Amino acid sequence: MKKYENSLKSKEVIIILALILVSFNLFGCGSSLILDEKQSPQLSNVELSGRNDGDEDSQYVDLILDFDKSISINDSRKDSLNITIANKKVDDFSMEKTADNQVKLSVKTTSVTDGKIKVEDADEAEGVEAITDESGKYSAGDFNVSAIIPSGIELSTVDRGAGYVTKKVDSLWNIRSILWIRILKDGEPISAGQDENLKIMDGAIAIHGHDFLNMDEEMTAKEIAKSINEYFSDSYECESKDGNITLKLKNNSEEKLDIQVYTYCEY
Repeated sequence: MKKYENSLKSKEVIIILALILVSFNLFGCGSSLILDEKQSPQLSNVELSGRNDGDEDSQYVDLILDFDKSISINDSRKDSLNITIANKKVDDFSMEKTADNQVKLSVKTTSVTDGKIKVEDADEAEGVEAITDESGKYSAGDFNVSAIIPSGIELSTVDRGAGYVTKKVDSLWNIRSILWIRILKDGEPISAGQDENLKIMDGAIAIHGHDFLNMDEEMTAKEIAKSINEYFSDSYECESKDGNITLKLKNNSEEKLDIQVYTYCEY
């Protein structure tokens, strides 16, 4: 009888060990997901926008990620995504499948210091395990998104002639962020100088939306004109009125001018 009981106990131990190994393979450090060049979803497009729900505590950056095939969300592996704003890690974000091949990342923020956001795989292992193919078997291919977060400000052309341009502020701030502005002459950007922290980036100048909830078109246009005059007053003059911004060359030459919202999105 004792020998039979010992045999049963041995079998129980073997079964328990087997269950532990299965659990480790499924849920432990070893990943069961596969990275495959043909089967893994590959990032094909990225769109960014900012939004708020009416106060400073409800500011979000939304990233729409499109893939080349149908996807699923692996919410248990959210930690495989590394999201930073101004090189500071952000853990407060959600994932939502918004189409067969599309994921929306909603990243909570309070302020966007230098205006840059990055999204990449946080793991040393290959593939983005937070996003898989429709079957859940293949992880998405590695990607690295680097972009300027849109402030929400958009400009349109009201009038243009020899040596001047008038732009209109069409939309307002979505979040507390930075609006990057540059001027162009005959289609070529005119640099404001060397990059400076929170002042100049890629030759564009910074307009800060600290009071974004209260800034209307007229206030925004005034800030843009003020900043342009601060950096380009040697050759240009800029003024604002009723939400419009007029930029002129001082030497009465006839070059074609423009004022542009500077942004980029790389992936």
